[in-house]
Amino acid sequence: MKYKYMRIQGREDSYITKYPKGVFSLCWNLIRDEQLTSDEKEMFISIDDWVQREPS
Repeated sequence: MKYKYMRIQGREDSYITKYPKGVFSLCWNLIRDEQLTSDEKEMFISIDDWVQREPS
């Protein structure tokens, strides 16, 4: 079987879906809990923006 993408996830389950949270959700939790430096936060937000951008 060939896969088109790989999901990276943590060990913490989502309280809504009951499935493990993905890496982006986990990073937003780190930002919410003020666990990242300002540089790390800025880098993650720029990556998240890039991922969400529609292809041109």
